[in-house]
Amino acid sequence: MRCAIQLCLAGVSAIALLGQAPPRDVEGWGKIKWGMSTTDAGQAYVINRHEDNEVWSELIAEPVEFYDFKLRVAIGARHGSDQISRVRLWTNSGHSQEFDTLKALLIQKYGPPIDGESRSEGSDSVRTFLWTFPSTSIRLTIRQEQKSQDRIDLEYLATDQRALELL
Repeated sequence: MRCAIQLCLAGVSAIALLGQAPPRDVEGWGKIKWGMSTTDAGQAYVINRHEDNEVWSELIAEPVEFYDFKLRVAIGARHGSDQISRVRLWTNSGHSQEFDTLKALLIQKYGPPIDGESRSEGSDSVRTFLWTFPSTSIRLTIRQEQKSQDRIDLEYLATDQRALELL
């Protein structure tokens, strides 16, 4: 029932947006714009904590709600930089219906993905879809594990202009 309601709402939204052209560029996510400082990003959302990994310094914000499920939010700057260049939304307890809802919403907003793939990694099934724009790539992934719930990742990543200039 929950799945039917989510897909129905996504379908209604799609009809409402029919005929609208997808954006030419995406310069961030929500209130986050690429290149803004971590201080400014911390004022744009309620931040629960700060985490670091090998590549990213991340602000962990309050989860966001989509219909009847929530996604956790990490706003990231590469180590050595104070400029935001990634937003990652995820859940470790997702379901394929939530993935399908997110995919439908992304298609409504950004048009069809430029790439999609399904593959197996060990006993896991992985599906990924990619949208690209001059300033941003958007990657939606679901990892369906046989022994646990699905992991859903939605990543907005700023294009590295310096790397493009080297190519």
